[in-house]
Amino acid sequence: MALKFPAHQARTTLNRIRVQVGRTGVLTPVAELEPVHLAGVEVSRATLHNKAYIAEKDLREGDTVLIQRAGDVIPQVLESVEHAEGSREYEFPATCPVCGSETREDGEAVRCGNPHCPAKTVQQLIHFVSKAGMDMEGVGKKWVQRLAEDGHLNDPADLFTLPKTTLLKYGGMGDKSAQKFVDAVEHARKNAPLWRAVAGLGIRHVGEQTARLLADTYSSLHEIASATRDELEALPDVGGIMAESIRTFFQAEPTKRLLEKFREAGFEPRSEPKPAAEEAGALPLDGKTFIFTGSLSGMSRTEAQDMVEELGGKSVKSISKKVDYVVAGEKAGSKLDKAEKLGLTVIDFDEFLALIEESKKEGE
Repeated sequence: MALKFPAHQARTTLNRIRVQVGRTGVLTPVAELEPVHLAGVEVSRATLHNKAYIAEKDLREGDTVLIQRAGDVIPQVLESVEHAEGSREYEFPATCPVCGSETREDGEAVRCGNPHCPAKTVQQLIHFVSKAGMDMEGVGKKWVQRLAEDGHLNDPADLFTLPKTTLLKYGGMGDKSAQKFVDAVEHARKNAPLWRAVAGLGIRHVGEQTARLLADTYSSLHEIASATRDELEALPDVGGIMAESIRTFFQAEPTKRLLEKFREAGFEPRSEPKPAAEEAGALPLDGKTFIFTGSLSGMSRTEAQDMVEELGGKSVKSISKKVDYVVAGEKAGSKLDKAEKLGLTVIDFDEFLALIEESKKEGE
């Protein structure tokens, strides 16, 4: 039995709406709030998602607003309780707040039209080193941001040629921290799997699952870059929009220059050939699809996904009737509710480990 309690709510003042520019150029409005304690945490900021969300809620600077922590985690502005005296409707910026270039509407998103916007560069670099990308432990995003803003990092390839002496010039960066930074980059240069490199590039519409699929199909970044749209669309779960996005990214001149800089820096990740048994569809979990929800005891979700894929299975992030096993860890979220409504097979973490062990024995 799962019990859900109402989210904690509070009232506070929306002092200012500030716009951030992400790695894909999307302008995301953020509410700067009068700090208020909510469910044991001081909340001072919350995302406002997009231009339409502000208009729908009629949010204005100076308003008294009702906020909550969605799932007792993510701060969320629910509504404007009272408009400030003399307040006016918020005007979304027509130009990028970072580079001043004109913006354009793209569905619900508003994007900076400058492909070389400095904000995009910084966010792309931060994404490249993050857990969602290359997972460079020891390379902090604050240091990446400072190095980028000072002109030492102009693209991800510059990480692989950044000398330790440059890091030591910064106050607060001691010899130990600088060495840890350099070692993390060097480890990634030599050992990073191809799928992490693809994920780290931040291609629009391409997440971890598609990155793994591309790495399973092609042996290098250059091979992916040479793939035609028809070849990409022939892959499972890759539609026309995603295929076009991948083609557009790799055919762009900045990407071609980046791949060349990667090669010159000795960063040429390659995918490992699949075992013959996997190619023949003989692995124990071949054709089985898994989805994970909640935290797994003593194991990261990525490690669990790797275990599934080593045995021929597939891990996805979106729930549907095609999922064979829903692995529910501690504090499982809404995916568990959807799984029960769809009548899917739900197993806990211990049952998952037992299934993996049994599958390994079958494959021996």
